[in-house]
Amino acid sequence: MKILGLDIATNTGYCILNDGNIETYGMINIPVEMNLLQRISFFESNIIKILNDNNPDYIAIEDVILGASGVKTLAYLSRLNGVALNCCYKKVQNNISLYTPSEWKSNSFNGLNGLAKKYEIQLAVCKHFKLIDETILNNICKPLETINDQTDSIKKSIDLISLNTKKYIAFLARKRTGPSNDSERKAFEHKIEENKKEIKILKGQLETNKKQIDNIYKSVSLEIMSKCGLTSDVSDSIGIAYCLWKKINPL
Repeated sequence: MKILGLDIATNTGYCILNDGNIETYGMINIPVEMNLLQRISFFESNIIKILNDNNPDYIAIEDVILGASGVKTLAYLSRLNGVALNCCYKKVQNNISLYTPSEWKSNSFNGLNGLAKKYEIQLAVCKHFKLIDETILNNICKPLETINDQTDSIKKSIDLISLNTKKYIAFLARKRTGPSNDSERKAFEHKIEENKKEIKILKGQLETNKKQIDNIYKSVSLEIMSKCGLTSDVSDSIGIAYCLWKKINPL
């Protein structure tokens, strides 16, 4: 049984799963020099070729979501989506499934949730289908694991300090069991101010880490592409197709 997965975008990723295994994958890269009608025609001819070359039994497509992009991009993707649906219907009739991004992400590979990032999907695809040696994959991911551990530690510290600050504020608000004198009150007020300063510093570290994580994400994605040619758009198309495969073949 063959399933075609389509991640329709300005650069569209596609894949064919044959009995749950990757048979082929690729990209439809529309030349930016083309006008709108030329782009739609180019896209349509490529979709038809993919359908005729692979003869899928089922097709899974990521649906267009309002608010995911700007208005112009949304209108453009909607046109491409309509072209794909029309071509696919002529090939497989009603054997077409549309999935929102959060739906297919949370129902495809183990460990993913509806908010999974591009690189996480690439990693999940590589691990599930063993596209990259596990040792190499672990080395690629090591910097990411380190920075994520640091980020988790900072978040836990912020949560703990925030909790203690709330306790101090609650203590100061008590009339009967609160501070016994001005000296004690001032000591707790000082603790609250110091905690606020520390939280501010920690949040600054989180922002720095976030920028580093974004750079590491890009690095991980590029490393995966260099090792097996798997782009983030192709990875998404595989996830979309695998979501349908799991639905048709439940464990």
